[in-house]
Amino acid sequence: MSPTQNFLLGYLLNSLWQAPLLFAAAWLLSRAVRRTGPAIEHRIWAAALILEAVLPACIFNPRTLLQLFQRQPAPTPHATGITTTIGTGYVHGALRLQPTLLNALTLAYLAVMLFLAARLAWRLRQTQLLARNAQPIALPAAAAQIWQRCAQRFAVPDAHLAAHPNIAGPITIGIFRRAVLLPTGWAQSLPQEDLAAALAHEFAHMQRRDFARNLFYELLALPVAYHPILWITRSRLTESREILCDDLAAAAVDGKKNYAHSLLRVASLLTNAPQPSTYNAIGIFDANNFERRVMNLTRNHLELRTPRRIATTAACIALGLTVCLSALAMRLDVDKIAKPLPPVPAQPAAPPAPESPAAPPAPASSAAPEAPAPPPEPTLSAPPASPSIPSAEPDPAPQADSPLRVASGIMAGNILTKAQPVYPPDAKAAHIQGAVVLHAIIGIDGTVENLVVISGPKELQSSAIDAVKQWTFQPYLLNGNPTEVDTTIEVNYQLAD
Repeated sequence: MSPTQNFLLGYLLNSLWQAPLLFAAAWLLSRAVRRTGPAIEHRIWAAALILEAVLPACIFNPRTLLQLFQRQPAPTPHATGITTTIGTGYVHGALRLQPTLLNALTLAYLAVMLFLAARLAWRLRQTQLLARNAQPIALPAAAAQIWQRCAQRFAVPDAHLAAHPNIAGPITIGIFRRAVLLPTGWAQSLPQEDLAAALAHEFAHMQRRDFARNLFYELLALPVAYHPILWITRSRLTESREILCDDLAAAAVDGKKNYAHSLLRVASLLTNAPQPSTYNAIGIFDANNFERRVMNLTRNHLELRTPRRIATTAACIALGLTVCLSALAMRLDVDKIAKPLPPVPAQPAAPPAPESPAAPPAPASSAAPEAPAPPPEPTLSAPPASPSIPSAEPDPAPQADSPLRVASGIMAGNILTKAQPVYPPDAKAAHIQGAVVLHAIIGIDGTVENLVVISGPKELQSSAIDAVKQWTFQPYLLNGNPTEVDTTIEVNYQLAD
C-alpha cells in the first residue's frame, strides 16, 4: 500500500473505535460536572470533538516513551518469548485483508469525504447568499438603545443588524464582519424585553465568536464526519453552547427568570413559522434542547471555589489523558496488515519436479518404501507393455508436482519433534520483534523439504528457518499413501514488556 492509502485506512480503522471511547469518557465527565454550570461541560464536549477528529491520525505510541525510561536498566536476557503457529495463523495486532477490499475501502472513504466536503461548501455558499440578500434595518429608538446596551455589555461594537424574510428566528453569521439577522418585522413588532433577550443571546454568540468556532469544528471533524458518534458529540456540543449563551444573556438582561419567560414567548412565535433552510449559522434556537435550556435557567449552579475548581479541572485532564494514552497504546497499525498468502511462494516447491521425472528409473527402490502411490503403479505395469509407459507417466506427474494443501489444525497435530527457535542476540539487543511467516513443503517422510520466507524481520528469518528445518511430522496419508503437504508456519518473536 502507498503511504497515503496506509494513512487513510489507518485513520478510518482507528476512528471507528476511538470515537466511542472518547465519547464515553466525555459523557462521564459531563455528568460529573453538570452541577457546576455549562462552561466546563461545554469545554469537555469541545475537547471530545477535537480529539475524535485528531486522535486517529496520531501515530505516537506511549510504549516508546516508557521504553526510554526502561532502557536504563540492563535488559534481562531471558525476557523474550517465541511462539509458533502451524498454518496461516495471525500476526499479533494485524489483520488479513485482500488488496481489492483495501482499495475499495479507500475509494469509498474518499467518496464519502468528497460528499461531506461538497455539502459543507454548499452550506457556506448558502450562508454567503443569506448575508448578501439581507436588508439593513433602522431600529426604533427603544430598540436602538437595547442594541447599544448589548454592544457595550458584550464588547462587540462593530456588529451589524439586518433582516431577512426566509429565516424563522434570529441568527448570527460572519467571522470578520459579524452580523445579527432578524426575521422581517421582528424589530418593530417584538416586545422590548423579548427583543432584548433575543439580541443578548446573539451578542453572546458574537462575543464567543461561535460562528468561526462552529466552522472550525466542521472543518476539523470532516474526516470523521461519517461516524454516528460524532453526530451525537456535535449535538451535545451545540446543546451546551446554547445553554452557556443563555447564562451569559440572562446575566445581561433582567435575570434568569425574566429571560426564561422571554425565551418562551419568542419560541411561541416560531410554532407556525416556516422551517429555515440549513445554514452554517448560529441561532437562538440552534439546538433541539429547549426544555433543558429552560430547566437550566431555573436551577442554581454550584459555585466552585478556586481549590475545588483546580481539583475538578485536574481530574478532567487526568481522565482525558488516561483515555488518550490508552487509545494511542491500543492503536491499530494498518502498515502491519499481513498480505494475503500469495500463490507465488508455492512456486519454490517446483525444484522437486526434476526428481519426479527421475521416478520411473527407480521402480526397484520404490518397492522398498512403497510410499509414493502414483509412481509405483505405472512402473509395475511397465514390463508387460513398455509402449504404455510414456502414456502412463503424464498422469501421476502433475500429482507429484502439486503438494497437497492441508488444514492448519491437522498439521499441528502431526508434529513429532519440534526444535524451539533461538532469539538472535543482535535482534534482542536492538529490540526487534515480530512474526516470521514461512511457506513450507513437508515431504512424504514427514521432514521439511523446502522453506521460503514470506514475510518478517530480516534479523529473525535465519533463526526461524534453522529451527523449523529440524522439525519432523507424521507423514500425511492420502488414500492410505503418504503425500507431500503444502502449509505455512509462523514464528512469533516477542520481547517481554
